[in-house]
Amino acid sequence: MGFERQVGWNCVRKTGCNQFDGAIAPSNLIYSWVKLLREFAISYIRKYLDLNFEIISDITNIESIAVGNSIREVERLRKTYGSGRWRKLKGIATILLNDGTVCTDELHWYEAHGIGKKEIKIKRILSE
Repeated sequence: MGFERQVGWNCVRKTGCNQFDGAIAPSNLIYSWVKLLREFAISYIRKYLDLNFEIISDITNIESIAVGNSIREVERLRKTYGSGRWRKLKGIATILLNDGTVCTDELHWYEAHGIGKKEIKIKRILSE
């Protein structure tokens, strides 16, 4: 009963039971494991795969995605780069990949006045 009570398995075994009586739902456990796995995969990709690129044109069609506290990672940005009015932006630019491919991509990045562009990422390849 102890373990089943913690994760809410006895409620799952009952038919028609929709409440967990304060126990942790199995779906929440799965969600937390998926979140940890996603964070590990992202850090692995950034660390071991060479995804460097060079922007060879001006960034056009710049749009604001989020400003200030509506950015999920604003606390990390402030801690890493300093305080400022952080904005998450997106735009389109022509880039040169490490393998010599030139393509037009949608880029996302963070920016603050006096700090500049940080963490530029390729989000979508528009044309090669």
